[in-house]
Amino acid sequence: MPDPDPRLPHCPPSPLARQGDNHSRSTDQALLFVPGRTCAEQSAAGRGGAAGSGRVGGEGRMDAAFRKLTHALMLIGGMGIVLMMAHVTLDVVLKNLFNAPIQGTIEISSYYYMVAVVMLPMAMVEYEDEQISVDLLFTRFPRPLRKICLLATFVITAAVLSLVTWRTGLDAVRAFRVGEVVMGSREVIVWPTRCLLPLGFGLAAVAALLRAVMTLRGREMIKSHATEGAA
Repeated sequence: MPDPDPRLPHCPPSPLARQGDNHSRSTDQALLFVPGRTCAEQSAAGRGGAAGSGRVGGEGRMDAAFRKLTHALMLIGGMGIVLMMAHVTLDVVLKNLFNAPIQGTIEISSYYYMVAVVMLPMAMVEYEDEQISVDLLFTRFPRPLRKICLLATFVITAAVLSLVTWRTGLDAVRAFRVGEVVMGSREVIVWPTRCLLPLGFGLAAVAALLRAVMTLRGREMIKSHATEGAA
């Protein structure tokens, strides 16, 4: 970086810079005198820029952390498909070759694998805007109206999902207390899978709220915007 012009007066460094804060120090180094602006005005502008970049950085970290969580749950749900396929295949092979099917295959597939496959990826589907949507009229709205529609959609979605989370959470607590099981070819414990419902719905509600917050901050959180911009 070139040295500042010695003919221009310097503003004094901020207390944060004197404490050794790297970000503030780099900001204060740029606070050379600008004609028409006092040192106090420049210092305030520098602090505002640093605070703004801190907010953006915090938002980015939150976004990255939530994406990692939802993608991890999606991978676990995908593993459920593989396990269900292997389980059913092995059951058929053992039944036909040795007349010894795996007991409880239908119950385990219905209450464990299928529930995991549906509920665990739900937050990622909501956050990545992978839900089925019809935006025939939406793309024709002016930008402010589209933002209002998106905010209303995200808030209503979060409210409905929160209500479903509360209801399924009560069911999960009840199932845990009674030790819920199902009877088929054998007795299968199913109360643990009841917890997957409030987990999936709750994280999807959080995803909808995060999309609302980021829309308020000016980020485009639907894929139709990106498609339209590319066209």
